[in-house]
Amino acid sequence: MRILIIAVGLATLVLAGTGFVRPERMISVARSLWQNPATFYLAVALRVVVGVALIVIAPATRFPDVFYVLGLITLAAATIGLMLGANRLGRFLEWWLALPRPMILGWALFAAAFGAFLIYGVA
Repeated sequence: MRILIIAVGLATLVLAGTGFVRPERMISVARSLWQNPATFYLAVALRVVVGVALIVIAPATRFPDVFYVLGLITLAAATIGLMLGANRLGRFLEWWLALPRPMILGWALFAAAFGAFLIYGVA
Protein backbone atom coordinates (compact mmCIF):
# COMPACT_ATOMS: atom_id res chain seq x y z
CA MET A 1 0.00 0.00 0.00
CA ARG A 2 2.84 2.36 0.82
CA ILE A 3 4.25 1.97 -2.71
CA LEU A 4 0.83 2.73 -4.21
CA ILE A 5 0.48 5.95 -2.20
CA ILE A 6 4.03 7.00 -3.10
CA ALA A 7 3.24 6.30 -6.77
CA VAL A 8 0.07 8.40 -6.54
CA GLY A 9 2.06 11.19 -4.88
CA LEU A 10 4.74 11.07 -7.57
CA ALA A 11 2.16 11.00 -10.37
CA THR A 12 0.42 13.98 -8.77
CA LEU A 13 3.72 15.85 -8.59
CA VAL A 14 4.50 15.12 -12.24
CA LEU A 15 1.04 16.14 -13.45
CA ALA A 16 1.13 19.26 -11.29
CA GLY A 17 4.57 20.13 -12.64
CA THR A 18 3.25 19.77 -16.17
CA GLY A 19 0.28 21.96 -15.27
CA PHE A 20 2.55 24.59 -13.79
CA VAL A 21 5.21 24.63 -16.52
CA ARG A 22 3.01 23.91 -19.53
CA PRO A 23 -0.66 24.38 -18.59
CA GLU A 24 -1.75 24.22 -22.23
CA ARG A 25 -0.23 20.73 -22.51
CA MET A 26 -2.00 19.55 -19.36
CA ILE A 27 -5.30 20.94 -20.66
CA SER A 28 -4.78 19.19 -24.01
CA VAL A 29 -4.02 15.86 -22.31
CA ALA A 30 -7.02 16.17 -19.97
CA ARG A 31 -9.36 16.87 -22.87
CA SER A 32 -8.02 14.02 -24.99
CA LEU A 33 -8.22 11.50 -22.14
CA TRP A 34 -11.81 12.46 -21.39
CA GLN A 35 -12.87 11.68 -24.98
CA ASN A 36 -12.58 7.96 -24.24
CA PRO A 37 -15.61 6.68 -22.24
CA ALA A 38 -13.47 4.02 -20.56
CA THR A 39 -11.42 6.78 -18.93
CA PHE A 40 -14.40 7.71 -16.74
CA TYR A 41 -14.71 4.21 -15.30
CA LEU A 42 -10.94 3.94 -14.93
CA ALA A 43 -10.93 7.21 -12.94
CA VAL A 44 -13.71 5.92 -10.66
CA ALA A 45 -11.92 2.60 -10.13
CA LEU A 46 -8.65 4.35 -9.41
CA ARG A 47 -10.35 6.57 -6.82
CA VAL A 48 -11.79 3.49 -5.10
CA VAL A 49 -8.41 1.75 -5.01
CA VAL A 50 -6.59 4.85 -3.74
CA GLY A 51 -9.33 5.59 -1.19
CA VAL A 52 -9.13 2.10 0.25
CA ALA A 53 -5.33 2.25 0.25
CA LEU A 54 -5.36 5.57 2.14
CA ILE A 55 -7.71 4.13 4.78
CA VAL A 56 -5.73 0.90 5.17
CA ILE A 57 -2.35 2.60 5.43
CA ALA A 58 -3.57 5.49 7.62
CA PRO A 59 -2.46 4.00 10.98
CA ALA A 60 1.13 3.60 9.69
CA THR A 61 1.47 7.19 8.41
CA ARG A 62 2.75 10.37 10.06
CA PHE A 63 -0.79 11.80 9.94
CA PRO A 64 -3.18 8.87 10.50
CA ASP A 65 -6.34 10.93 10.97
CA VAL A 66 -5.64 13.04 7.89
CA PHE A 67 -4.94 10.00 5.70
CA TYR A 68 -8.08 8.28 6.98
CA VAL A 69 -10.22 11.33 6.14
CA LEU A 70 -8.51 11.66 2.73
CA GLY A 71 -9.42 8.02 2.08
CA LEU A 72 -13.06 8.67 2.96
CA ILE A 73 -13.13 11.79 0.76
CA THR A 74 -11.60 9.83 -2.13
CA LEU A 75 -14.21 7.08 -1.78
CA ALA A 76 -16.96 9.71 -1.63
CA ALA A 77 -15.56 11.33 -4.79
CA ALA A 78 -15.70 7.98 -6.57
CA THR A 79 -19.29 7.42 -5.48
CA ILE A 80 -20.42 10.93 -6.39
CA GLY A 81 -18.61 10.73 -9.73
CA LEU A 82 -20.35 7.48 -10.55
CA MET A 83 -23.73 8.95 -9.59
CA LEU A 84 -23.18 12.11 -11.65
CA GLY A 85 -22.00 10.24 -14.72
CA ALA A 86 -19.45 10.94 -17.41
CA ASN A 87 -21.43 13.70 -19.15
CA ARG A 88 -21.81 15.92 -16.08
CA LEU A 89 -18.24 15.36 -15.01
CA GLY A 90 -17.13 16.15 -18.55
CA ARG A 91 -18.97 19.47 -18.36
CA PHE A 92 -17.32 20.18 -14.99
CA LEU A 93 -13.92 19.36 -16.47
CA GLU A 94 -14.54 21.77 -19.36
CA TRP A 95 -15.53 24.49 -16.89
CA TRP A 96 -12.41 23.85 -14.83
CA LEU A 97 -10.14 23.86 -17.88
CA ALA A 98 -11.62 27.20 -18.95
CA LEU A 99 -10.53 28.92 -15.72
CA PRO A 100 -8.07 31.80 -16.09
CA ARG A 101 -4.40 30.83 -16.27
CA PRO A 102 -3.57 32.09 -12.73
CA MET A 103 -6.28 29.79 -11.32
CA ILE A 104 -4.90 26.80 -13.24
CA LEU A 105 -1.42 27.62 -11.93
CA GLY A 106 -2.80 27.90 -8.39
CA TRP A 107 -4.45 24.50 -8.65
CA ALA A 108 -1.23 23.03 -10.06
CA LEU A 109 0.69 24.42 -7.09
CA PHE A 110 -1.88 22.98 -4.69
CA ALA A 111 -1.69 19.59 -6.43
CA ALA A 112 2.11 19.59 -6.17
CA ALA A 113 1.90 20.33 -2.45
CA PHE A 114 -0.68 17.55 -2.05
CA GLY A 115 1.50 15.03 -3.90
CA ALA A 116 4.48 15.98 -1.74
CA PHE A 117 2.33 15.63 1.38
CA LEU A 118 1.28 12.11 0.37
CA ILE A 119 4.88 11.08 -0.13
CA TYR A 120 6.05 12.72 3.11
CA GLY A 121 3.18 11.20 5.05
CA VAL A 122 4.02 7.60 4.14
CA ALA A 123 7.82 7.87 3.86
